[in-house]
Amino acid sequence: MGKKYKCIYCNKKYERSALVTHINRMHEDMIPQDYTTERLVFDICNNKDVGNGHGSCNICKSPTEWDPKSGRYKVYCSDECKKKMRENAQKNMIKVYGKETLLDDVEWQEKHMLANRKISGKYKFKDGGYVSYTGSYEHKLLEFMDQVMDISSEDIIAPGPTIEYNYNGKKKNYITDFYYLPYNLIIEVKDGGDNPNKTNMPETRAKTVAKEDAIVKLGKYNYLRLTNNNFIQLIDIFIDLKEQSRSDEPDKKVTHINEHAGFGCALPRTDVTPHVYLVDYKLGNKRAVGVTNNVIGDYLMCVDNKALAKKKMEDIKDASCNIFQYNGDDSVDLLKKLFEDYKSKKTVSDDYIFELFTGHKKLCDEQLECYDFLTPIDIEAKIECFRTAMATFEAEYKYACNGGKLDPLFEVLDVQKLRYVNNLLKDTPMVKVFQDLNEEYFAVNLMTGKRTVGEKDIYNISEAMINSILV
Repeated sequence: MGKKYKCIYCNKKYERSALVTHINRMHEDMIPQDYTTERLVFDICNNKDVGNGHGSCNICKSPTEWDPKSGRYKVYCSDECKKKMRENAQKNMIKVYGKETLLDDVEWQEKHMLANRKISGKYKFKDGGYVSYTGSYEHKLLEFMDQVMDISSEDIIAPGPTIEYNYNGKKKNYITDFYYLPYNLIIEVKDGGDNPNKTNMPETRAKTVAKEDAIVKLGKYNYLRLTNNNFIQLIDIFIDLKEQSRSDEPDKKVTHINEHAGFGCALPRTDVTPHVYLVDYKLGNKRAVGVTNNVIGDYLMCVDNKALAKKKMEDIKDASCNIFQYNGDDSVDLLKKLFEDYKSKKTVSDDYIFELFTGHKKLCDEQLECYDFLTPIDIEAKIECFRTAMATFEAEYKYACNGGKLDPLFEVLDVQKLRYVNNLLKDTPMVKVFQDLNEEYFAVNLMTGKRTVGEKDIYNISEAMINSILV
């Protein structure tokens, strides 16, 4: 049970998300002018002056305005302070390279730090602004943020803040890739997964860990390590940051460290507990067990001809496939051994993965169902929950970009379709199905605002989709 907050209009207490719904329904006409319900509840939960709430500029400490995109007050109060922040970042960057006398020579900085790479350049956003990049992965990220997420070029600083860290007993500095202003978010772009950078891996990895530890300990920024241009990771942290703004600790920093997009890359960090899933699948006339760290990913590790091999999930998935989440506290050690045996091309038995993660000999095909540390996963439900998170995020983002205005929605009027909807929603009175201007149907949880993806055919809205917006 989360913390409850008192409604300023009727003194009834609700959890944060429920308070938003309550005020929308019961006191909408009392919301201050130029305020949204979300901002009002933010003020209430953070002991701000309701009706006159504001943030504090990171540069000059002046009041900052509400940012509907991020669901919190802005980090900077003006373009001048944004410019000052950029200048500070440039000064720190030059300081790292020992060029204090060239602080104002931006052309020099770009020439010496960017132009020496053929894959470097400037990306032009739809709004006409430019953001520098130093590699193809960074270019693709900027393109995604511009074309898909409709992010303003003014909200991205490249390079990002300079961070001081310790490595081998010496103080060092490193320049982060990007800084996204609305979410106070550092984004570090890494390759990996199907395209790992193998240059001096142990030292590179050790430095990465030291840098990220420094960011976490600093407690000043939210942080994302974006791996292999898997933009699901970007949207995932945006969703978390949006939820964080509504939580009881809106200023608590969020860190997402994505090791890789699939198996076959660097060993997992020992200070981050990875997700581990055992995949029980059909192999000829018998059952086999593989392991993956991404239940909706592309690859898994399995045994092939007495050796560990990486296979595509699509090659082994069928209706008989069962997936279990491993909940043991030794997952890091087990993955480390798995990777070491994979790298050394060790000869293993057909049941190697099963025995490694269960600690027992395999006696029958149903044995995985007997262990308390393995939880069966409904893969279709998990995928549906992800689709729901994406649809909800896109709707909220569009709402913010439209100045807090919703697109027109229509209720289901067709008698036959309405009969189907009523039967589908008979046990969920808080859910309703609408149709939008694109002639797509979708379900909405009226209490939480979660929504399913749109479907052209109303009969494609399933029970699994409804369940995904109830959690």
